[in-house]
Amino acid sequence: MKSRFSASSSQTDSTADRIAPRKDLGQNFLRDPNIARNIVRALDVQTGDAVLEIGPGEGALTALLLETSARALVVVEYDTRAVEVLTKRFPAELASGRLRIIHSDVLAVRLDEVFPHTSEPLDAAPLKIVGNIPYYITSDILFWVFDEWARLLISDNAASAPHKTVIMMQKEVAQRIAAKPRTKDYGILSIASQLVSEPKLLFQVSPHCFFPQPNVTSAVVEFQMKSNRDAAEAYRTVHPLVRTAFNQRRKVLSNALSSVLQKERLPDILHAAKERKILYFRQRAEELTPQDFVRLYDFIREFR
Repeated sequence: MKSRFSASSSQTDSTADRIAPRKDLGQNFLRDPNIARNIVRALDVQTGDAVLEIGPGEGALTALLLETSARALVVVEYDTRAVEVLTKRFPAELASGRLRIIHSDVLAVRLDEVFPHTSEPLDAAPLKIVGNIPYYITSDILFWVFDEWARLLISDNAASAPHKTVIMMQKEVAQRIAAKPRTKDYGILSIASQLVSEPKLLFQVSPHCFFPQPNVTSAVVEFQMKSNRDAAEAYRTVHPLVRTAFNQRRKVLSNALSSVLQKERLPDILHAAKERKILYFRQRAEELTPQDFVRLYDFIREFR
């Protein structure tokens, strides 16, 4: 299967450790050591933390993460060339078991299988995720993080759910994540990000920091993941409703949601909303906050 993910960070001591970027894998290697340090610093690795790195490439972030007090570092990389470079670069860490390389598409990874938890105290340590990821597949990776977070919080493996995620992405995507209602950038990704976490745009990164240089500016975003099951259940149940609403974002919700509301019940729903002075159905999707969508879902559910 052809990879949609690729090595995306590079800061090495020798040109022998470098690989030629592949355009079809969306590879833009980070060449600025200060940016790499700032990303790792933002992850705030504490003693005993477990860390998952997406798309380590030649090991720029990997090397810095191994300097932290993380108890375990797992990197997920599809590019065979990068896997070979990492294997040669970090033999001692691999031999000790502190570093593990998974040669895979990250979307196929299940976090509770990568970091299985037992009754040992160390296994309760927080999991943190970091990555400099290909621009064109950013949304898929983010929703993989969100879906895994929700799945694990709702399951019996809540201890495996990520506590914090730091991702470098295209600036425009970062702006969508942090967007507020009634703005052009506000949409599905904004609501999803804010339902599962407290997202924060940390800093921008110039194209000059990469090889090859992308045509866009990048940004690093921190997601402080929520830790309660209610938030996970809200995300899982409300997300399909949000997608439907934004698929016709120019329409008021009474029209945009008509495909998911039972036609025979729609008059009752709208009548009840009017009696309770619930105005959501007169508004467009971009006017509702994430919690508005939660309340709207709870209201609609009464009529099922």
